[in-house]
Amino acid sequence: MVISFSSEDTQGVQMPHDDALVIEAVIHNYRVRKILVDDGSKVNLLPYRVFQQMRIPEEQLVRDQAPVKGIGGVPVPVEGKVKLALTLGEAPRTRTHYVVFLVVKLPLSYNAILGRPMLFDFEAVTSIRYLAMKFPTKAGVEVVRGSQEEARVVYLATVSEPSSTGKRFDSEVRDEKKEAITEPVGELETFSLSEAKTDKVFSLTEEQKTEVMALIRGHASSFSWKPSDMPGIDPEVMPHKLNVLPEARPVKQKKRVVGREKQQAIREEVQKLEEAGFIREVMSDEEKTSFITEDGTYCYRAMPFGLKNARATYQRLMNKIFKDQISRNVEVYVDDMVVKSPTFQQHLTDLREVFEVLEQYRMRLNPAKCAFFIREGKFFGYMESGKDIEPNLEKLEAILKMSEPTCVRDVQRLTGRVVALNRFMSRSVERCLPFFKKLRKVPNFEWTEDCREAFKELKSYLSSPHVLSSPLEGE
Repeated sequence: MVISFSSEDTQGVQMPHDDALVIEAVIHNYRVRKILVDDGSKVNLLPYRVFQQMRIPEEQLVRDQAPVKGIGGVPVPVEGKVKLALTLGEAPRTRTHYVVFLVVKLPLSYNAILGRPMLFDFEAVTSIRYLAMKFPTKAGVEVVRGSQEEARVVYLATVSEPSSTGKRFDSEVRDEKKEAITEPVGELETFSLSEAKTDKVFSLTEEQKTEVMALIRGHASSFSWKPSDMPGIDPEVMPHKLNVLPEARPVKQKKRVVGREKQQAIREEVQKLEEAGFIREVMSDEEKTSFITEDGTYCYRAMPFGLKNARATYQRLMNKIFKDQISRNVEVYVDDMVVKSPTFQQHLTDLREVFEVLEQYRMRLNPAKCAFFIREGKFFGYMESGKDIEPNLEKLEAILKMSEPTCVRDVQRLTGRVVALNRFMSRSVERCLPFFKKLRKVPNFEWTEDCREAFKELKSYLSSPHVLSSPLEGE
């Protein structure tokens, strides 16, 4: 593909400038901001604080990495190297590669630095003038644009007091694993429910599109395009209660001082919730869900997910309204839902049934998170496809790339990983019996020959994992 830059790429870029190319990307299922793209760097760097925030086990670090040369030839000590999945672009023009990062304990203001190895893997071309990076995908050339505002914030943090750098960027890695419970796999196409509304995503053949679009457009009222589109569910269906002790002393919330940017973000969020009818301004001190902003004091009229028992209440609601479908053609975990069907025509019927339930209880779907007619996807870490349920390759690689245990702690890690895959292993306890014996408290740990042989056989067995399938009637 031809990759080029033109004057059209200057839109949104303040000229002249000398800003760095600072982007946002998904690393190891986490959306990470303030990533520097540096074509002068021979390696990809990941600060140790970000490595910890991603909750990556320490044993995944390969410790045999020698120090690297920094600016001026000064050696920089490396904690280790780790291979992580890096995703760039927005659907449908995305690319994912496993990238090797060197983990360093440096007071970097950036949350990651991507160097020449990444540019080579993605076949990417950068332009500092236009603050953009372009690379080819199956759906065409994708453009990842840098943020001038964040580039300047990072620059100011770099030249400011170093001791404050770590605290300033603690919140820049946002956990995406909650949203990745249900995740479509493969190339998706888009179509619009109406000319004025957002696109939807799905994966189909040409001859099936007309029937599918008619079904989904016929239930366009089941989607919420903005907070005010959500009418709310009748409390008679599932009430939520706060079990507060009458004699308990109330805790007074202190007013927090925040900067202008955060004030504006808070004001916009409060306005959306107020327009949707989820909150209202407090006129007395009797409410238990109040909060304070610069513009007033508010309380929730609808159940906020921040409450400790809110998710349990929501799960009971979903179990109640989908009681006739759960395990038959629907699986639900809190607000993540999968409609499953063996054939295309059956899926049309099942979807129509789900839409009728949604309309009956006035529940709405978020169109930005919906994907229809997906033949393969990830649900709770397992790969669901036409071949039924397969293990997640990332979990398999954690064992296949693991070296032989050298202590009881290593054996505990190994058995924990085996448990996560035991439903894909026949006689898993028998295969791992030598490992379990090593968990007993003994004066001296010894990795014996039978353990070594069992470990070798386990890796060989997992090289071609089994697939789980539902039994057919009569089998």
